[in-house]
Amino acid sequence: MQSTASASTVDWATKGLWLPDEVAGVEDLVGASLFAGPFTWPVMVASRSAIDANVATMAAYCARHDVDFAPHGKTSMAPTLFAAQLDAGAWGITVATANQALAARRFGVPRVVLANELLDPRVVRWAAGEADSGWELLFYVDSLAGVEVLRAGLSGLSAGVDGRSASSRGGHGGAEMVATMRAFAALQSWRSLTHSWTMLGSHDTERLHSMVDQSLVEVAVGLLMTLPGVPMIFAGDEVGLLGVNGEDARRPMPWPLPDHPSLPVYRSLIALRRQHEALRRGSLRWVYVEDNAVAFLRSTVDSKLDSTVDETLLVLARRRPGEPIQLDLPLSSAESLYDGPTLQIFRLHPLDA
Repeated sequence: MQSTASASTVDWATKGLWLPDEVAGVEDLVGASLFAGPFTWPVMVASRSAIDANVATMAAYCARHDVDFAPHGKTSMAPTLFAAQLDAGAWGITVATANQALAARRFGVPRVVLANELLDPRVVRWAAGEADSGWELLFYVDSLAGVEVLRAGLSGLSAGVDGRSASSRGGHGGAEMVATMRAFAALQSWRSLTHSWTMLGSHDTERLHSMVDQSLVEVAVGLLMTLPGVPMIFAGDEVGLLGVNGEDARRPMPWPLPDHPSLPVYRSLIALRRQHEALRRGSLRWVYVEDNAVAFLRSTVDSKLDSTVDETLLVLARRRPGEPIQLDLPLSSAESLYDGPTLQIFRLHPLDA
């Protein structure tokens, strides 16, 4: 038996409703009793007053802390809820699949975050066309294969990638990491790259501390805070939370915060990033690349002196401490800003840089 439902009606094929012989109008369900209406059990309901209070609370928290908020919409996929969150100041809506991104676009959401890689060239081409009218889609890039999908999807189009979300998870050597970054950077402007999100994991991935030991946590966080982009921290990584997969990674935040060795690493590197504009907006030049170690320079230019280098920082990251690395740079006058077992950061004298 085929369904006879339409955009404005529902029938037996609609989940959660008991309509064995009739077709009901969608408007007939508004205000219908949960007990006497056509609903079947179990039924999940949400209190409008509770939703309004939650939306207002999150909006106030984000405004108070100067945080942009893109609530996850994949569970509800409810345009009314999306509209309420956007009206309260949400920066965008987050989804998990391309189909959900399409639905959010049709619902009128102006900015959608796809919390995943986008590996379908057809969707890339569609998103590029939608972007011409001002719509924004943000998604992750995690591999050379992902970059090639973007390239194929944009082939023949005048649009470029204004990507803002990039993810890099463990398992890559230094040479592969640099090749992936260069390929992705070639598809977008420098401004877009420095405004990209960068992250080490999320609620859909294995936790950082479940993948690597403490020495490599320093390397990972060091690269997160010193390479171009806007670092994002999954709450709990800074205090060593574990999680072997997406579900397991969603453990609650421990309060009060435990005294974990990662916490001072995060604090020190965040402070350095705040103190040095070169780590936020400076140019990037690789000076050493091999599978177990990389080194690069981040430099800013003094706008008052045209092309004169204002500050140059050298970042050296390696898998294991103590491995000698030869750099063709004059480092005798360099100032050490961070000196860890697997991560070192130096400020070079302007004449040396």
